[in-house]
Amino acid sequence: MPDPHPATGPLVVHVDVTDTVATHWRAGIQRVVAQLVAQLAQDDRLRVVPVVWLESVRGFRTLTPDEARQLAPTVDGAPTPPATAPVDQRDGPWARCRPLLGRLRRGAVAVLVALRIEPMLRRVRRWVLRRTSDRELVPLQVRPAAGSVLFDMDTVWNNTWVDRGELYRELRGRGVHVAALVYDLLPQQHPEWFEPSLVRVSDRTIAAQAAHAEVVLAISAHTATSFCEWAARRGLRPPLPEVIDLGADAASAAGRSAPLPEELVGVDYVLTVGTVEPRKNHVTLLDAFDRLLVDHPDAHLVVVGRPGWHNADVLERLEAHPELGRRLHWYKAAGDDLLAVLYEHARVVAVASITEGYGLPVIEAMSHGVPVISSDGGALIEAGGSLVEHVAARDVAAWAEALGRHLDDDELVAERRASLQDYDAPRWADTGAQVADALLRGFA
Repeated sequence: MPDPHPATGPLVVHVDVTDTVATHWRAGIQRVVAQLVAQLAQDDRLRVVPVVWLESVRGFRTLTPDEARQLAPTVDGAPTPPATAPVDQRDGPWARCRPLLGRLRRGAVAVLVALRIEPMLRRVRRWVLRRTSDRELVPLQVRPAAGSVLFDMDTVWNNTWVDRGELYRELRGRGVHVAALVYDLLPQQHPEWFEPSLVRVSDRTIAAQAAHAEVVLAISAHTATSFCEWAARRGLRPPLPEVIDLGADAASAAGRSAPLPEELVGVDYVLTVGTVEPRKNHVTLLDAFDRLLVDHPDAHLVVVGRPGWHNADVLERLEAHPELGRRLHWYKAAGDDLLAVLYEHARVVAVASITEGYGLPVIEAMSHGVPVISSDGGALIEAGGSLVEHVAARDVAAWAEALGRHLDDDELVAERRASLQDYDAPRWADTGAQVADALLRGFA
């Protein structure tokens, strides 16, 4: 069903939100997608059409009412769950079996491809789906028309049914424009931190965007530079990315209705926020915390973040730490209301990441007026500037010393809080305006 694009009027922008509406948590990229779709939809110069991939028709469709509700940004940072939410197998009993199951699946697919059976099985599967479970979804199919835009800002690499290069070529051939938002190139720069399958699909997606996107946006100058350097090494010449500032006002504007957890009332604590995975460098922070306890036995460390990938060592260390539940507190999930309270009462926020494409915890902490100690990796210096104290990512002694000073020196903390009084965090409304302006400059 063609999606008409009038000669005059708003620019039609299709946003692939397949992964965000299928994901039952709201963090990182999912939060960006939800916020940006909401902001862009308020711009009269655009007509925003969120779409999801429907494999049975090999194309996009519009959202169902339930999916539209799932996409809407919420105050507490968690989307409205479906009647039955899927179990996150990363924390389940099958977690250790996932790599083996993945290899078995890839091996089976390779055999089917070699026997030239796999394409036929896919066609049969699509035919069955169109006539069964997808029957009510097929009428929602949408075919972007010439002059409209496909704007990819979701984790589109997770949709392994779609070869992004082929999709972009097909759309460009029909006169449909392509734009992309790039968050980081961590799988390309540090493949050891990720599942090999993720590195492969990420490589294909980044290469397709570098080859075919007419407008490229990046969330930091560091990411923009990394993207251009990586593309150049691949012999690709993408357009120069335009840097946008991601909003940070959702958490800072939360209602603060959540009480401070009882175990944190009246104590000085260091707060760190981020998925528990290798690049977040929890190991260095835990080493520094152990040193800190020698001279500061009343210090507390609060870790906020769900488990990520390739993290068995740090998970074991967190779960077996003798101070867990006493002076070490791990919250695997925290909505914006709880996170706001944790920021507000923190003595200092520690961002120890080895590298980042942006550095949202730095900006969120500063928006709450809390002193920040950050590593000097990736875009983190860019995010905090002179308002943040920077420490080498893996220097345990320097981390322990910097944290100790902030626990000891009330005057230092007061001065640093005072320096943040006039800090104005980026707002999602401004982010939406930047993105809309970039799309209109490129395609209107």
